[in-house]
Amino acid sequence: MTRTPDDHLVPDDVKHDAELQAFAADPTKWGKPERVLTGPEATEYARSVLEAAGVDLDALARRRGRGRPRLGPGEKGTRSPRVAASISPELDARLNSMVTSTGKERSEIVREALQRYLPSAS
Repeated sequence: MTRTPDDHLVPDDVKHDAELQAFAADPTKWGKPERVLTGPEATEYARSVLEAAGVDLDALARRRGRGRPRLGPGEKGTRSPRVAASISPELDARLNSMVTSTGKERSEIVREALQRYLPSAS
């Protein structure tokens, strides 16, 4: 443990985290890079950092390939219409439960619910 000026005990790991945060927040302290990685070397280094942090790179790659496809007709590159709505905490919990049980995205479940609820255009 380390004593602070206020004479409080602070765990060393908390002090170290605060020092790292202060360092990261101030680019003037970073200094000049010794070496700049580019191309495949940069990719490999980034992969190693993400793996060390516990990131599931396979899941990340699967998500990257999906993108956000346009829903319905329209020109390529145009966005599908979006709807924003506030819901109750209880309804949010039910939606999250369905996401967990079905593996579907929240937006997919909401679209399916609207399709079932709203009458088709005649």
